[in-house]
Amino acid sequence: MYPPMNFGSQALNNSCLLGLLALIGCTSFHRDTFLADHSLDKLLADRPESAALLSEYPLLKQWLYAQWNSPIGNYRIYWSDAPPAISMAEHGFMPDSKLIVIRLSDRLSAADQLTALCFEVCNAQAFSGVDALAAQAMARSISREEYIREKTEKEFHAVLRARGIIRERMPLSIDDQHATNLYRHLLDAPNEFDAYQIWNRRIPHSNYARTLQYYGKEYDQLANQRKSR
Repeated sequence: MYPPMNFGSQALNNSCLLGLLALIGCTSFHRDTFLADHSLDKLLADRPESAALLSEYPLLKQWLYAQWNSPIGNYRIYWSDAPPAISMAEHGFMPDSKLIVIRLSDRLSAADQLTALCFEVCNAQAFSGVDALAAQAMARSISREEYIREKTEKEFHAVLRARGIIRERMPLSIDDQHATNLYRHLLDAPNEFDAYQIWNRRIPHSNYARTLQYYGKEYDQLANQRKSR
């Protein structure tokens, strides 16, 4: 079982982008061309079952295109068909290139892929202040526990927003919901943050637990950057 709140967010460095560009044979980085080649259209071409389902929900489709193509501060979203590194779906910031990658596991059902996509867009938008939070960690003006809580709370607010969007723009029937995992868990999530944390922790060794561990390691790396200077 994979609750939707287990989706990860990562702060990625520019070497990830350079590695990807090397794989696709680019000798120089042209941002607009790169974004066009890794667009929402490309995502839907890679996931035809999700594209077919999305065509049944034009309000969700309209929302996804509008949000995907809207800058998040100085950042833009792009799609990668590579397997997620931490959980079933994730987004990651590349500060040097001002890009945000979104990845979705192809093992998810079409409805769960669209649910995950909606959540990751909301989550990326919620994490628009990630640079400032990283700076706080580097300066050690925020504790490890505070850093983890801040990041988890940002995801929680993305959960509430994504749930409202999915309920309104992709209202699956009860029978169709039975065939989903992430969709049902998104609807079942508690409305209060502390209850949300307890609810997630009920599953031992879950993606949620791994995400918390990742945030802790992320803080340690940022804090140690200051120490090594």
